[in-house]
Amino acid sequence: MQSQKIKYYLGFICLIIHIGCNFSTNSEIQAPSFIYTEFSHPVLSPNGEEILFHWFKPSGFNDENHPITDEDSCGIWSYKPATQELNFIYAILLPTRMIFTPDGDSVIFNDLYNQGKIVIMDRLSQSKRVIPGNTGGASTTISNDGSYIAYNQYTEAGKPLIIIAKVDGREYKTLSRNGTNVNGMYPNWFPGNHRIAFMSNLDYSISAIDTSGENLSVLFASGAANFFGLSISPADGRIVFTYLDCIYTFNSIGENMTKLSSSFGRFANWSFDGKRIIYTSPSEQPIYHNQNAIWIMNDDGAEAFQIYP
Repeated sequence: MQSQKIKYYLGFICLIIHIGCNFSTNSEIQAPSFIYTEFSHPVLSPNGEEILFHWFKPSGFNDENHPITDEDSCGIWSYKPATQELNFIYAILLPTRMIFTPDGDSVIFNDLYNQGKIVIMDRLSQSKRVIPGNTGGASTTISNDGSYIAYNQYTEAGKPLIIIAKVDGREYKTLSRNGTNVNGMYPNWFPGNHRIAFMSNLDYSISAIDTSGENLSVLFASGAANFFGLSISPADGRIVFTYLDCIYTFNSIGENMTKLSSSFGRFANWSFDGKRIIYTSPSEQPIYHNQNAIWIMNDDGAEAFQIYP
């Protein structure tokens, strides 16, 4: 019971961080101090025809014109830009990262209302199955060949372990180095399926390590809190991430760092072909103060446009 309480409060703290905090003190960044994260974790399907995202859907507004969340409609939503088709997929109040399997047939996410269990959902039938033996998870990602998953599992002390397993739950192991568990958030797979990148929970640096626990290297030492994830291009291993509330990329060894956005951007994810980046940023036509929206840009930051709403 005590461990469940700890996990609950950790999850609640993470939610507050996600939707309400701006840790940047850099005067160059003119980001608002509060952002209502109505949309988060957008991801493109492998064929680029569908977008999934988490939506804190508002049911109305209070006297200060701030949105009131409609808990019954919060969860995973699907949007198809070509037809403008919008569908409610799965009810879950807390934001969760989603990722398509490489074939596009299924979506994987953590059900934070069900002990963080990893769910695989068929996109056509919407049938769901739980990967056995995996609870307390977050930020699940899948290797480029679709055979392995990596995700966070938090200890009772709140330390984020990195777990690696076959996509069916077999060959489960905690990533360790020289006998010591590796702690880090947002594990992501490099092409080749034997190396991952992650963000340190201590100094917010971005590091890479082989799944064997060898060849640990620091790719970027940020020194600033950054709770908005990272993503690796399946095409060439470039990493996209949020730093001081703007979106940056660098290559697989931490070189050629490039600033892609000059304004507020979060939850960036690569398209499967590595040519586009989907992310959230303030809406061009907000209906309330600091409303965000879903945007897409080219991999060099060019031709950014708001795609929804």
